[in-house]
Amino acid sequence: MFFSKYFPKDENINQVNEVRLDLLLKQTEVTGFLSIILAALLAYLMLDTTSSQGMLIWVASIASVFVIRRVLFYNKIHALRKNGESRFNLYHAVIVFFLLVSGLQWGIGAYLFLPSEDNVEFFIAFITALVGITAGNMPSFAPSLIGFYMFMVPTLLGLAFKIYSFEYYVLFSGIIIYILYLSLSVVRMSKMIINAISTDIENETLLKQVTLEKISAEKANQEKSHFLAAASHDLRQPLNSMGLFLYALGQQLKSSSNGFTSHNEHVSSSGLFNKIESSYSALKSLFDALLEVSRLDAGNVEINIKPLCLKHIIAPISDELREQAKLKGLQLSYNSSNECVSADPVLLSRILRNLVGNAIKYTVQGEVTIIESINENTVTIEVIDTGIGIPANELDNIFNEYQQLANNRRDRSEGIGLGLSIVKKMAHLMGSEIKVESTLGQGSCFSIQLPLCEAENDKDKTNRFFSIPNDGHSSYLLPSQALLSQTLHSKRILVIDDEQDILQAMSLLLSSWGYEVDCANSYRQALDAIQQHEPHLILSDYRLQDNMNGIQALLKLAALISEPVQAIIITGDTDPEILEHIQGNGFVCLHKPIDPKQLQKVLIRTLNGL
Repeated sequence: MFFSKYFPKDENINQVNEVRLDLLLKQTEVTGFLSIILAALLAYLMLDTTSSQGMLIWVASIASVFVIRRVLFYNKIHALRKNGESRFNLYHAVIVFFLLVSGLQWGIGAYLFLPSEDNVEFFIAFITALVGITAGNMPSFAPSLIGFYMFMVPTLLGLAFKIYSFEYYVLFSGIIIYILYLSLSVVRMSKMIINAISTDIENETLLKQVTLEKISAEKANQEKSHFLAAASHDLRQPLNSMGLFLYALGQQLKSSSNGFTSHNEHVSSSGLFNKIESSYSALKSLFDALLEVSRLDAGNVEINIKPLCLKHIIAPISDELREQAKLKGLQLSYNSSNECVSADPVLLSRILRNLVGNAIKYTVQGEVTIIESINENTVTIEVIDTGIGIPANELDNIFNEYQQLANNRRDRSEGIGLGLSIVKKMAHLMGSEIKVESTLGQGSCFSIQLPLCEAENDKDKTNRFFSIPNDGHSSYLLPSQALLSQTLHSKRILVIDDEQDILQAMSLLLSSWGYEVDCANSYRQALDAIQQHEPHLILSDYRLQDNMNGIQALLKLAALISEPVQAIIITGDTDPEILEHIQGNGFVCLHKPIDPKQLQKVLIRTLNGL
């Protein structure tokens, strides 16, 4: 571009100046086109006058300057700016130069073609056009104060000199005053526009910064959640072996109480064990809650929405927790509507168990009621208590993570305030939400609304393979009490795990129940073990040595065993694909850390082919 050498590149890009350029380039193109139309309209009105030919030349000159500016200069400016070449002074000078040329064109046109007082209509039309174009362009050119002056002053001075030549001194004075008025007004407007641009840029910069920080925080939270979800197996391993050893130790302490140990020694040992077991239970509960939140945040949850009979979900929960309520002197009642809803059975069961458990926990006297009500195409499940209630200003906070209104002393036995947060996340996964109403000192009502649906016609076929949800309160059908009390001394179990501590703990545990136990820390050792004794059941960890998983090991071993063998896979993973892979191959799946009592029930059930 001409004279580029006189305008060096900007060392630092000024965002305010860049926005000013954007506005000026756009507005001068629009007003330039409108100027051509206005000039052509004036020429048309004066077509029958002696000035018509000259006005046509004048209109052509305005149009020519517009085209030259657009083609030779503005296109070049747009290209340079697109390539990142910042030269505000150069681009601004070009804009100001053409505003001056445009102002001179209008001023010269006014001086040459303004009709005398004999043509009153044309006289008024010309003056109105000039006054209108200067006042109308003030907001458009205000981002460049000097640019507006370059356009406005020549335009109105040409008009003023022509009026002065007609000896209209009063009107001449009015034009001069009008020039001064516009000059002062545009100063204020220019400051306002530039300040507005600056404020917008600051707000935009702040918004971008906040957005980036939010994205960074969300990314960090996701990475944390993904890490905990991915590391779930490794984190659960030591806790799993600790639980198994504790259970085995507890069994030994019970046996020793019938032996030669003195009463005082037994009481002391039993008390110490109970404290250790209590600490383990609290640690397990907190650990499970933390991993559950991470699993939900990471999106590692498989949703299985299907028709459910609410009675089959809620009745077992009510029966299970009624004894707990009774111990506190509370009445737990459930009114079933016998309706079906669309929901995930595991998530809904956990949501309701948490809500009912909390209602019992925070109710000192009175009752806890579970009610189902139908409203058009939805069913609302309400858990109502006569408990301590929640302050109105805390209703929104109770669903926050680590929020516990009634545990200011941070009693670990009360948990860490993740229960309602987990409930909220689970409800969200099902496309629903948890609502709460409460009156301090009178009680609370938690509710969830679910879509009503028709019951399935086909009865669910019972699959001999089933998965136990990792919540410690599974609602699957258990075998009879008589079956649970059986001891299967003749059954042999092969345990495969690459952790030596877990092998030892599992061997102690299973042996104490009367099973014959073989242990293997790899597929090769398992192969050697089955060649010595074929097992009735194989209990395998999912992650094994030599990049082999439990499914692969079990399928290979099953092909070498003469009789069909039952199998259970234990895993600390929470990845839905892994869990689906386990169940898809027909294996029972248990989650670490293992609850020994739950394991005992599952073993009896599996060995009996139920």
